[in-house]
Amino acid sequence: MATLCLPAGARRRPPDRMTRATLLSPLFVFPALWFLAVGISQIRILPVQDAWSMRAWLVAVVVPVSFAFGGLLSLALPQIRSAHRAPTNQPSIDIRLRLLLLGLLAVGLAEQAHQFILAGTVPLFSANIDAARFALPGGPTTVLRDLLTVAAIVALTVPRNLASRRAIFELSVGATVVAAFALEASRASMLLPIVVALFARMLYWGRPSLRTLAVLGAVVITIFTAMFFARTTQHPNNPVERQLHATALSNESWPTHGLLPVYVALAAPTGLAAVVDYFPQRKPFGHGVYDLVAFDLVAKEARSIRPITGVLTPPFVTATIAGPLWADGGFAAVFFGLAIVGFLSVGAFTYARRTREFRYSLVAAYLLYLTLFGIYANLFTQYPDWLIVSPLLLLLGSLAQRSHIAAPDAQDGERDPRFPVQSRTA
Repeated sequence: MATLCLPAGARRRPPDRMTRATLLSPLFVFPALWFLAVGISQIRILPVQDAWSMRAWLVAVVVPVSFAFGGLLSLALPQIRSAHRAPTNQPSIDIRLRLLLLGLLAVGLAEQAHQFILAGTVPLFSANIDAARFALPGGPTTVLRDLLTVAAIVALTVPRNLASRRAIFELSVGATVVAAFALEASRASMLLPIVVALFARMLYWGRPSLRTLAVLGAVVITIFTAMFFARTTQHPNNPVERQLHATALSNESWPTHGLLPVYVALAAPTGLAAVVDYFPQRKPFGHGVYDLVAFDLVAKEARSIRPITGVLTPPFVTATIAGPLWADGGFAAVFFGLAIVGFLSVGAFTYARRTREFRYSLVAAYLLYLTLFGIYANLFTQYPDWLIVSPLLLLLGSLAQRSHIAAPDAQDGERDPRFPVQSRTA
């Protein structure tokens, strides 16, 4: 049997952490997750799940193809092609960064308290969680809640070792933010900083142990499932809840009731298939109104697509990232919309992987989360938060890098070979 021999004096190089992080690339992950969700949607456990039309299947194929087209197009940018692994300072935990995180936390919590006071209730402790959530007044100041998201993501990502004593402050910030979002009974808000921080840590620091991934996965699924049932059991006579309790939850042959919330989230393409058949046969294309919801303060004609999907396919009240795009312009809107998302997500990820800079890793991880959440809903067009969170992550990531004052191995007692020890007089 032939044996591969290395030249004399040569050494086997250890696997590059950034090479392993390539598996996180949205160019690979999003199409794979998309086809998984489309396949799961064919497992019909509710009466609203009908056979898909040929046009719905075409849209299901166009989504990953157009996303990949935009992603590959971003790789041709000169800035990305010329990007290299420049030696940069490892992010540092110092008093200035912690004071800034405290400031973001204080302002975000103050705005959340402001919303609760105006609504006269805390959603998590109300008799009807969904009614209380929708009763929150909103308004321009709600963007201050994004400061909580930014603070949690940075706090949970900047320490190299979250288990060290030096990371107690950062863990406390992250836990406070998650608890604050729990008061709003918002599953997406609670999970966002946890998942984005995990992505950012994998991209910048390297993949954690399998045990850590398993524990985090169990925590995420537990939070998601518990919040789902807490909301649906409060008002079982609503149309959505009635569908669940009268069919899936009462069907003893369905062995995994605990995973029903995960199924409903992954089978969101069911809603997309219904939207594809609804527009333009029963309702004309919106030509922008369904994708301007994020800017409804200035676009008064904008409206959400959820009331339509809530009637067509409850409990599948979302229509994935492609639903609003299809409702606005059909195949053309889906193709160009997904191409733009692929361009942004893949471009940011590739640039972060090649430069190995902390600030770009934060932004790339956040855009990756928004992209993967597209299996459920379109956060790019339904909410303006990403236009605020992304620049703030870039800013705080830059400050964390520039605040480096100690040797890179001083934080957690071990040296990262990627960062040379620099002289204080350099």
